[in-house]
Amino acid sequence: MIADNHIGDWGIIFGKLIYALKNWGTLQNLQENAVDYLQSLYIEATKRTETDPSLEDAYRAEFKELSLGNPEYIEYWKLITKESIEAMDTQLARLNIKEDFNIGESFYE
Repeated sequence: MIADNHIGDWGIIFGKLIYALKNWGTLQNLQENAVDYLQSLYIEATKRTETDPSLEDAYRAEFKELSLGNPEYIEYWKLITKESIEAMDTQLARLNIKEDFNIGESFYE
């Protein structure tokens, strides 16, 4: 049996997360507790669109840059996914679960 942890590592959510991290987030908080911090950034980004709907276009533009292979955005994406996987692996280890592969949606891009 092969264990594959199929992660959601692509899509507009990454436009939101990259925008939030660049504009009001901190790398230190990301590295301290990636899962909780990314969730809080996503919630904050979503809330901010309630008062500024133009942010949706900004989030799409961020994801477009990532999709086009902009090196700066690729680095943000790599950092977010790396920190997320490490945090997830810590929790899985508590359950004695070890995946063989972390194959994300980006694999198919």
